[in-house]
Amino acid sequence: MTVSAEYNLEELNKRIEAKAFQFTYYLSISAIFLWLVWLVFDYYKAEEIFLELLIARICLSLGAISVTILMRKKLINSKTAQFLLYIPALSFLGFLYNYTPDELLFTYIFSGIFMVIVAGFVFFIMPLKSAVFFGLYSFVIIFLFQAIYQKHTIMEILLNGGVLFMSMTAFTVAYTAVRYKSLVNGFINEILVESTNKKLAEQQEILQLKNNELEKSLEEKEVLLKEIHHRVKNNLQIISSLLTLQDVEKSGKTISDVLISSQSRIHAMSVLHTILYKSNNLAKISVRDYINMLVDYLGETFSVKSKGIIISMNISDVHLVVDKLIPLGLVINEIVSNSLKHAFPNNEGGNITLEYFKEDDTCVMIVSDNGIGLPDDFSIKKSNSLGFRLIFGLSNQLNGDAKIQNTEKGTSFKIKFNDCLK
Repeated sequence: MTVSAEYNLEELNKRIEAKAFQFTYYLSISAIFLWLVWLVFDYYKAEEIFLELLIARICLSLGAISVTILMRKKLINSKTAQFLLYIPALSFLGFLYNYTPDELLFTYIFSGIFMVIVAGFVFFIMPLKSAVFFGLYSFVIIFLFQAIYQKHTIMEILLNGGVLFMSMTAFTVAYTAVRYKSLVNGFINEILVESTNKKLAEQQEILQLKNNELEKSLEEKEVLLKEIHHRVKNNLQIISSLLTLQDVEKSGKTISDVLISSQSRIHAMSVLHTILYKSNNLAKISVRDYINMLVDYLGETFSVKSKGIIISMNISDVHLVVDKLIPLGLVINEIVSNSLKHAFPNNEGGNITLEYFKEDDTCVMIVSDNGIGLPDDFSIKKSNSLGFRLIFGLSNQLNGDAKIQNTEKGTSFKIKFNDCLK
């Protein structure tokens, strides 16, 4: 039988073998009792040759027992078991040369009916080619042995049960083939149903996962919208506070200086929102991307190229939450802006270096320059500079430890804080 490529042929053969194995196992059990019952027939109907056939009947019964045991232990498959049961049994029919015509007729009727009822209707399952072989073997072995021993003529055999036996055998072969095809079609339908159910279950699972993702995405968008409103409100408050502080300090400074300082502080926050807009992860932001964009802006604002100032950076690829990155960005903005405005007078040029790295669970930010350094009498406590007040105030907001000092080559600022992300 041809099976479509879309069927799982291995699974189909596995089910056919399982059913054939089950049928043949029950058949082997039935055969044990068949040969014992046939002994009773021999005793009453063929008393003259009872002893001659006794050993053969017992051997066939023991053979059926052996097949049953081998199948129970799964040492043989169904095809092997079928041949072990049928070939000896059919061969034995050929030795009925001592039977009288009446005994021969009864034997053929008995064996034919058993074949039809037990083999054809109840237990037997074979592919068509195996069933045809079984039928041809039945005909050949009986007539061949009868012809060899010449106890009966072919006509006597045919008239005394041969035709009936042949008819029953042919019917068994035909029914077996039809039954086999029906079973195979049933198995194919089962496989198709199981396969369809499996695919439906998989699709249902995929749909459920997608629904969960959509629900999660919707929740994230709602949270994000609330977060945007919250951050806009907070940033506006920060801007308002910065402008208020700047207004207090603006004496002695030009309006242009005040506006540039305020603009750079506002831009430090706007850069963060630019990165947030482009990022797939709104929970944490790359420190490297943020500092690069912020420093690029400060470099353009203060025209570092024309002044001969070189800004170099060594920023580790780590991430921070937004609440940490806003104050850190404002701190960096104040330090770098202060260096660009005061560390290199007379446009003599110089170097500013930014380092950011992670030590265990601690983040470390170092900004240093090789400028003129802080005045000898500089004191943070006595300083009225808004920039320094912001630097140390925002460092406290980070729960960090901030230090600023002169070095042999200029000024160095260092801040350490916890709650770092990878």
